[in-house]
Amino acid sequence: MKVLYILHTIKTHGSNISFQKMIDGLVKDGVTPIIIIPYKKGNHDLIMNFKTKGFQCYSCPIVQTRSYPQIKISTYFFYFLLLFPKIISFFFILIIAIKTKPDIIHTNTGVVHEGYCVSKILRIPHVWHIREYQTKDFGWDILPSKQFFEKELFDSYGIFITKGLQSYFMHDKSKVIYNPIYSIDEINKLNPKKEKYFLIANRLSKEKGIEDIIRGFALFCQFNNEFKLYIAGTGEKTYISDIKQLCEKLKIVQKVIFLGHIADVRELIMNATILFVGSYYEAFGRMTAEANILGTFVIGRNTGGTKEILELTKGGVLFDNYKEIPTLITNYLNTDKRFMEEVHAIAKQNYSTQNHCQQIMQVYNNIRNLSTKTI
Repeated sequence: MKVLYILHTIKTHGSNISFQKMIDGLVKDGVTPIIIIPYKKGNHDLIMNFKTKGFQCYSCPIVQTRSYPQIKISTYFFYFLLLFPKIISFFFILIIAIKTKPDIIHTNTGVVHEGYCVSKILRIPHVWHIREYQTKDFGWDILPSKQFFEKELFDSYGIFITKGLQSYFMHDKSKVIYNPIYSIDEINKLNPKKEKYFLIANRLSKEKGIEDIIRGFALFCQFNNEFKLYIAGTGEKTYISDIKQLCEKLKIVQKVIFLGHIADVRELIMNATILFVGSYYEAFGRMTAEANILGTFVIGRNTGGTKEILELTKGGVLFDNYKEIPTLITNYLNTDKRFMEEVHAIAKQNYSTQNHCQQIMQVYNNIRNLSTKTI
């Protein structure tokens, strides 16, 4: 089975990490991937990774279909300007699809629509893999409108990474398939000897709610001075400067350690006493699922994918206000930790690469069977 995949970024963010794990598993199940990535100058890690594995890979000037709310006054003019590069992108993808003759076109994000348009012209089944709210998590407007996008979604085979996303786009006929985190064989043991630090491990940006975690940690430090807060990740220099200034203001500079980019956070998460997830609206919450698989407790915001994951695994607690954080930390520190074994088992079952790929293949096989009956 040949599947044409369309990506919206070459950065190593959650969507592409999940995509790479998905592709590695699907290849073993007989899928031949043809991957289209946004054109960027130079050799990037993602491109080199695909080429090293022998995957057929193309670069295309892909433009995302979304805008920021602050330019609402000129939204229609902005959308009009977007049409020109998107037409070019459409023809690039159309030519690649004609050349490679895929059985399915699989768009890996909701912010690229050209795959859907090409699928309609060539009458190739289209899978739309929705990994983001666009509005709640990133503050984007959906162009030309959410209703228009939902109409296109209903005309595709939808895959949503959480039930919350599925409900938000009112697509009850689609399938919810959680992101893959690790292979079942990768994680077999938990670390019962946690070190005395808490952890934030994600992109450092405003929507991640890091300020609330820092404020909550500062309140905790007023009566418990044993723990440090490690922050792993990168972001805009101005934002990092802002949260460092907040640490100075709260007089916890010596307690907060900025680690920068960490290529593999597995050991860091495994050794942490608690992982914090402060995102205002995480579509999935990869760090939450990863922490639970690694046997680490999570304190996360009571929204989105973070809430959905923790309600399933029981591997953490939720907060609405940062002032709740000291009490939540203290309660966990005084709890018997043996329940994390069960949390680990539930997370491993639901967020394994094998489980994910098996469900994706079910979608592909159902599509192929329907196509055969139609013919």
